[in-house]
Amino acid sequence: MKARALTLFALFVLALTSFAAQAAETAKKPPTLASVEDLAWIAGNWRGTFDGGLIEESWLPPAAGKMLGMFRWTKDDRVIVYELLELATTGVDHAVMRLRHFGPKLNAFEEKEGALVFRLSASTPTEAQFLCRDKGESIRLVYKKVGDRGLIVTLHHTREGKPVQDEFRYTRP
Repeated sequence: MKARALTLFALFVLALTSFAAQAAETAKKPPTLASVEDLAWIAGNWRGTFDGGLIEESWLPPAAGKMLGMFRWTKDDRVIVYELLELATTGVDHAVMRLRHFGPKLNAFEEKEGALVFRLSASTPTEAQFLCRDKGESIRLVYKKVGDRGLIVTLHHTREGKPVQDEFRYTRP
């Protein structure tokens, strides 16, 4: 009986050691992030309201490793802002989003060569999180698919030194 208990204990310690080694090896591996093709669920036309105005976001499906998007916010029969967006797969096989803002007369908000670059930081089949550093500020942009007809885009940033979260709720028209 004593020998059997020692054998069971030894097997338990061996299994525990093996499990710990496997967990440590898994922790060393970086998470697998989505490519542009994995983010094809963003493609399509999306409409919603924000701050009393109409918001629209449209994405073309993936082609040549890229997706092209457009955002328009109008309020009181005038354009507030346009955005031109690009999703591209980088050499390390995950997506990067480049974004530029434009005013009503297509005057760029960012400097001439200065698109904001958001790197994909986490992804699931229905959510993609992008991070950007701009002028010392950390900006997080989260795209989340809600069922077949919904999309929530959440922008985490700072305004006047305070954390702000803007949520854009879309449906397919």
